[in-house]
Amino acid sequence: MSSDGEHSFDVLVVGGGLAGMSAACKLAESGLRVHIVEQATTLGGAVLRRAQTGQNPNLNGVHESSWRDLMARFDRVRKLMSVSVCSTYTGTDSTGAIVVTNTSTSTSVSLRPKAIIVATGALEKVRPRMGWHLPGVMTAGALQVLLKTSLRAPKKRVLLAGSGPLLLAVAAQLTRLGNPPLAVIEEARPSRKFWHALKLPVGYLLEAANYIKVLKVAGVPIYEGRFIARIAHCTSGLRVSFTGDDKLCFDTDFLALHDGIAKNCYGMRPVGMPIWHEAGDCALGLGARASRAHGEAVAIEVIKQLQVFPVESVEMKVRTKELLDVLSRERAAQSTLAKIYSVDEQSALDELPHEVIICRCEKKSLSDLFDLGADPTNREIRLNGRFAMGACQGRFCAHWINMLRKKAGTAEGDRLIGSHWPIKPISMQALIHEADHLLSAEKKSSD
Repeated sequence: MSSDGEHSFDVLVVGGGLAGMSAACKLAESGLRVHIVEQATTLGGAVLRRAQTGQNPNLNGVHESSWRDLMARFDRVRKLMSVSVCSTYTGTDSTGAIVVTNTSTSTSVSLRPKAIIVATGALEKVRPRMGWHLPGVMTAGALQVLLKTSLRAPKKRVLLAGSGPLLLAVAAQLTRLGNPPLAVIEEARPSRKFWHALKLPVGYLLEAANYIKVLKVAGVPIYEGRFIARIAHCTSGLRVSFTGDDKLCFDTDFLALHDGIAKNCYGMRPVGMPIWHEAGDCALGLGARASRAHGEAVAIEVIKQLQVFPVESVEMKVRTKELLDVLSRERAAQSTLAKIYSVDEQSALDELPHEVIICRCEKKSLSDLFDLGADPTNREIRLNGRFAMGACQGRFCAHWINMLRKKAGTAEGDRLIGSHWPIKPISMQALIHEADHLLSAEKKSSD
């Protein structure tokens, strides 16, 4: 890589998961030089995260064949690829330079590729609940990454709650690693919407059936239609109580929450970048099956924009249609899943007590939000209320804040978070290193 404005590669791909690798392979197969930036220590993304030992955790065999195919393609075009692990896209500055930070060395470099594809994966949604900020509470996605990278389940008690098929997947993975969860508590009632499930592709049904079989054999109870009433400290860890006439309650050491996934491109939209695309769950939130197809489709668009070939071939046109058909099927499947796992989130938010924490980073409560007045501006919410100003920069709270303000749509949420530089906190050491790099590059060019 260079920081002097000269291209040592043509396209920067941010994210080494299914979408990012699919895009990178297609670009390299067309003769373009590609650099992949991945925040983890290995390629694979959240879905196919490898263990720290390099072993395959084999906890999600559904997508393994797809990944093996991608890695075989990667090996064939390896000479046109370069990879930086433990690195993150920090943002695009006012000159259009892309800054990438190595998190292990706290150093940054400026890059000026001809195009960038952002494939950072989905953002996991977790709705605020009473006590969700306490130690021992995590997201189901974070727990899943821990299982895949360590190949070990936590030795203590684990409870899963919220809504969505990921809860079943993580519960089954915990069970296979020798520590079945206390229970899976689902807010929706998917068993009552069996007719919707019949519209799903066979692969979805087989995957769900396998998870449920693992849990049933292990005796893991699955509850439906239950919402968390309160999470509190107790002498043995956490006490999680649920709504319902039977006063369901569990004492646990860890609570993993999940309420679906969302797009993950907050604050990223650049100003000076000529060719910019988002791929996979980062842009669509349609799950792993769609990510590979979308990554390749975006790569084809970049190939056309960079005019790699003078005329679009018939083969490329046919392939584009095939990929769009895949995306159409997956969009329909995800729409069906949304109906199966539908939850009235607005009502759940409206019933929250005023002392519940909304912003975990800054420990700001619902009462703090209401204290800002009937209709505060985005600036007042951020600067006066300190919401969306912590380490997550609103990725976890902005959506819920806007729902609490009863303003529909995602545009308002985008404005609350805003497009900012850098898109995530960066150390002074990294900025100093970046400045030194630029000065060195300028000196070389002047010599």
